[in-house]
Amino acid sequence: MSARPDIQASRLTTTLLNTALFQAGWFAVVLGAAHRRPWSGMATALALFAIHVLAARARRDELMLGIVAGALGYCIDTCLQGIGVLAFDSGRVVPWLAPPWLIPLWLQFATLLRFGLRWLDGRPALAALLGLVGGPMAFLSGKQLGAVTFPAGTFSALVALGLVWAAVTPLLLAAAARLGARTGEQGYRGLPG
Repeated sequence: MSARPDIQASRLTTTLLNTALFQAGWFAVVLGAAHRRPWSGMATALALFAIHVLAARARRDELMLGIVAGALGYCIDTCLQGIGVLAFDSGRVVPWLAPPWLIPLWLQFATLLRFGLRWLDGRPALAALLGLVGGPMAFLSGKQLGAVTFPAGTFSALVALGLVWAAVTPLLLAAAARLGARTGEQGYRGLPG
């Protein structure tokens, strides 16, 4: 049995709104870094993350998921920088740490987990496949825009990123599902479904 048409339309609206907020945040951060204004991109993405959290029905869950994704992702990006897979010219504060503007990118990704990517809930193999392809493509786009370089070469970087994202995407989706099971709430306030 499928959902009522008004519920389906509301879910579509929620998904489109969530995806648009994510894309706006992603472009703000990446273009800010590429144009040597990482702090403006960070501020924009953090504001969009705050709007997402405030609009979400399960605010605390969304905030916790963002914190988990931000911390995990920042550690991953710092490690990838440390082994020479990634390099960043803009916004570095501590030479051996990845630039902090990467944290809002992970926060933005976290906003998708219980909204735009909820169709992957309970499908870890499909989530891994999406991570395997989508993660490297996002970094390749960032490279084309000038926010990141691949010192070890493009092929090596894409393989490493694919493996990392194939693992982290289902892991974060499982964390999102666990938070969702605790409250049972999804979606934005004022929108059914």
